[in-house]
Amino acid sequence: MPSMMDSALSLPFYLLPLAVGIMALILGWVMGRLSMKKSAPLLPTEPEKAVNEEEEDDPTAPIVPMIEMARSPHDRHRDLAVGKGIVRQIDFLDTMMKSAEKKGDSDTANQLALLRKEFEGLLKECAVEAFDFPPETIVSAVMRGQIQIVGGSTADGERTRIAEMVRCGFTYLHGDEDPMIIRKAEVLIK
Repeated sequence: MPSMMDSALSLPFYLLPLAVGIMALILGWVMGRLSMKKSAPLLPTEPEKAVNEEEEDDPTAPIVPMIEMARSPHDRHRDLAVGKGIVRQIDFLDTMMKSAEKKGDSDTANQLALLRKEFEGLLKECAVEAFDFPPETIVSAVMRGQIQIVGGSTADGERTRIAEMVRCGFTYLHGDEDPMIIRKAEVLIK
């Protein structure tokens, strides 16, 4: 009976590296399996939980941890700093999109819009959310702390209404505390 070495040597010269590689993979797999048997015993598995059929159908669904751990102040500080940086980049993208639209470059504007959506997704990971107000909304005392009026005016005796949103605002939602305004929404009033 020929040995493995004789079989390997009888192969054409150009197949020798391939055969050696396959043998190394098999040997590594066997050694790995043997070392796993010597390691610590496996922990009992948890019983399977019922999975929603809709969740199984969506391959792009985010992976959500089973247990959410408490966030430390350091994590919140990092999320706030990253969130502020992403908001600045979104503002920069908005400026670039307006410039591309003025030049009639719709392809570039569409690509920048896709990139903006990706940044908005990252903001959600940092617990930052965008907010805006629809036109004709009457400005309340609470809203005064959430908006920055960049233009327009009201007639005497009339209530202040939002005429148009110039830029949305962003809030940082940090735990059970009140949301922190990262950037006020910029509005025109009438």
